[in-house]
Amino acid sequence: GAALKYGGIGVIGAGSPSKTCAQVGLGEQLDLTLTSSALSGSVASAGVEGTVRVSRADTGALEIALAVHAGDAMAVAWSPDGRHLLSGGSDGRTFLFSVGEWSRPLQLAKARDAVNKVAFTPDGKWAVMAYEVGEVELVSLEDPKVRRRFSPVEAFGGHHPIYGLALDPVVVRDPDRVGR
Repeated sequence: GAALKYGGIGVIGAGSPSKTCAQVGLGEQLDLTLTSSALSGSVASAGVEGTVRVSRADTGALEIALAVHAGDAMAVAWSPDGRHLLSGGSDGRTFLFSVGEWSRPLQLAKARDAVNKVAFTPDGKWAVMAYEVGEVELVSLEDPKVRRRFSPVEAFGGHHPIYGLALDPVVVRDPDRVGR
């Protein structure tokens, strides 16, 4: 595993999942991703059987379970304003949910490869997905037809899975600079 910064996006885990998990102290198994939003008061989790769960942060009570992915749900992320939730799955699909309108997600991407990590840019205008093949894709939430896809891990000599993202808030303000 390795970490690097490339065009404003930091990438973690160009290697095997168990090695990456051990490096960050998560043990040998990555079967659940958690994210919380102080603005929505909820915690979201992604896990096996394609289910995204949203629970109240204060009580732990389950608000909703969303079976949206054909494979495992791999990653979830709240938007900076707490009004939207992204989920990415091993089926290669990425969904955008609006809080309170859970039954009508927008499918942002359908890739051939698993989505290992999802994020929003700090301004909330772009969704970011990291794929099993070592590529990163940005999708404009204002116009989902506007996309940027690149491979920041080619420097390692081929494609390697990406298991984490860190966005540089200065660089990602200008998506044309990302990946260059």
